[in-house]
Amino acid sequence: MPVFGAQRVYKDIASFHGAITAVTSRELAGKKIYRAFGNASRVTPASESFAGGFWAAAYWGVGEVPKTAKAWRESAAVLDDWNANGFMVVAHLPDNLAELWPEAKAWIGRIAEQYSPDSPFQYLEGGGEQLVANFGKNLVEQITAIGNEVKAAGSNEVRTEMIDGVRFDFFKTNWKDVERVHGYGEASNKQAATTRRLTEDEVREK
Repeated sequence: MPVFGAQRVYKDIASFHGAITAVTSRELAGKKIYRAFGNASRVTPASESFAGGFWAAAYWGVGEVPKTAKAWRESAAVLDDWNANGFMVVAHLPDNLAELWPEAKAWIGRIAEQYSPDSPFQYLEGGGEQLVANFGKNLVEQITAIGNEVKAAGSNEVRTEMIDGVRFDFFKTNWKDVERVHGYGEASNKQAATTRRLTEDEVREK
């Protein structure tokens, strides 16, 4: 894979649906990307999550930031038990990103549907655009540190920071209907069962 040189890479990622494209900072320039993060949930098993994510491979949504919990859950297919939330970080990647972050690399593609393996069954369709990115350990640690301060403050004010030449906005979502609400019910149960059955059939055929 030319973008990653001699490094070992994985081309099949269950969180993607359809084609996955390897990109560099040159292709990422001009895009808006975002991540949800937050304190551990009191309702679900979701543990604390961090603004920067895991430095070697962090998930970011691409495009306009979802304005509601429903839009975020359904388009990003983030199961309730997976990711603590309550806050959002948005990066406005400038046109000269290749000069600022020359080593940045990512996979970009559409988000796959997801379903929970156990009751209460949850099914989320996905379909939004996402990237799995390596922006470097130092940058991710800076994003996480600011995110931790934002979580601790709990303010409704937007905090804007320039990090390595890129503008980042950190803010509280104030979503109230974010857990045990979206992706449940009879229709979701049927869709999850169908998806699970198709997956099992595919595994048996292999």
